[in-house]
Parts: sequence; structure tokens; C-alpha cells
Amino acid sequence: FQIPKGEATQRAVKEALEAGCRHIDTATHYGNEADVGVAIRASGVPREHVWVTTKVCTVDFGKERTKDAVRRSYDLLELGPINLVLLHFPGPPWLRDETWKGLQECRDEGLVLNIGVSNFEIEHLERHFRVFKDGEIPCVNQFEVSPFLQRRELVRFCQENGILVQAYSALCQGRRIDDPTLDRISRIVSKSPAQILLRWSIQRGLVPLFKSCSPSQRKENFDLFDWTLSEGGQEEGENLMEQLDQLEANFRTGINPKANFPV
Repeated sequence: FQIPKGEATQRAVKEALEAGCRHIDTATHYGNEADVGVAIRASGVPREHVWVTTKVCTVDFGKERTKDAVRRSYDLLELGPINLVLLHFPGPPWLRDETWKGLQECRDEGLVLNIGVSNFEIEHLERHFRVFKDGEIPCVNQFEVSPFLQRRELVRFCQENGILVQAYSALCQGRRIDDPTLDRISRIVSKSPAQILLRWSIQRGLVPLFKSCSPSQRKENFDLFDWTLSEGGQEEGENLMEQLDQLEANFRTGINPKANFPV
């Protein structure tokens, strides 16, 4: 997202894979699927070790248009079956149901392995459950989550219904990286503010998505799994996760799906 197509995207994917990343997130709207595929094929990392997510834009909603869009993504990526395809936004309700059926058919044809949604609110998901009473639920809902926008009810709803939450803008696009609480906690545990944000997501049961154009920052952001925030670092009795939970500010870096997409 927001990385120019061409060499910039190819370099970013290459360096991310070299740093240990094994999940590459793209979308038809980003216009860089072909470059993502080029970089993955050239990386030397076995295809089965890389998880690729792409998304269908609302302009391609509708059963047949969605199937055409997925086939284009499949051809542009040149990686075989796509690991995960999401509806990028809820889109208009009169097209949403047929669009989901189109994704199901793409999965049945072997173009896609898993299907899910992005930017769906509780109301959108509840409607999906009513329409597809005996059908599958989305395996993923990707939406913006951070300590500054925690979306607790939506996260809880997804987790209770077996929907994995992928948290985009987990680093708030760098716009809250200088927060005093983050700075204080980073000094306590000797980790960067970005690492604190990502570790918070992991301990809340989320899959954080982040972007960095700096190789050193990418490497740092994967150093997340041999330490925790759950009981606070060096000061007796501190609960650092609780302090991060108190940062809730309804701070968005992107659109509000509830305000833009009717149920």
C-alpha cells in the first residue's frame, strides 16, 4: 500500500522476504500485483512458504466481474493459487452477496485457497450470516486496529465467530510513534515504539500488518517473539498492556467503513 509500482515495489518485497517476512499483502487497487509476483518468484523463497493476500476492489463487485478480477490477479501474480482474496470494502449491499458467490466459485475453481473480507463492521458481518445461513463465514476480516483505535467490540465479535483479525495500519502510519506512553514503555523494555505497537497487536490475538521502506526497520519489526508486554517490564507491578489499552483515542488513519458503506 502506497509504495509506487515497478522497481520500488519489487525492492520492498525482496527486502521484506530477506528480513524474514512471509506474508505479502497487496490489492488490485494498489496496481502492483505484477511487481509483487516478480519479486516473490525472484526471491528464491519457496512459493509454499509465502502467504499472498490480494483484494477485489468495489468497482469489480458483482459475481462475474469479481471472477474476472480474480483471474486478472491470478495472471498478474503468476504464483499459482492465491492464498487469500478479500473483498476490499463492503461495497453496495445489492452487489455484495453476488460478489461473495463469485469468490466462492473462484475458490472452487482452484484460483484461490481462502476467501474473506476487509473493512466489514459487525452489522455487515451479521447481514452476511443472515444471507448465507448455511454457508461459510469469511476466514479473515482485515480492518484498522491499533492501541489508538482498538475496535474492541468488532474484534471480540470476529474472534467469537472464528474470524481471524488482520490489523492494518498497526503502526498508525507513523503518526503516533512519538506518543509519550510509547516512548516510556519502549525505554522500560528496550524495544522501539514500533515494536511495542506490533507486540500489543500480537498479544491481543491479532495479525498486525505494517509497511516499512527501511531494511533496518523491517528487520527490527520482526523481533517480536522472544519478549512480552503482558506483565510489564522492569518496574515491579507494572502492567504495560493495560497502559497501552488506555491509549484508545478513536484515531483513524483511513476511512470509517460504517459511515461509508450501508448495511
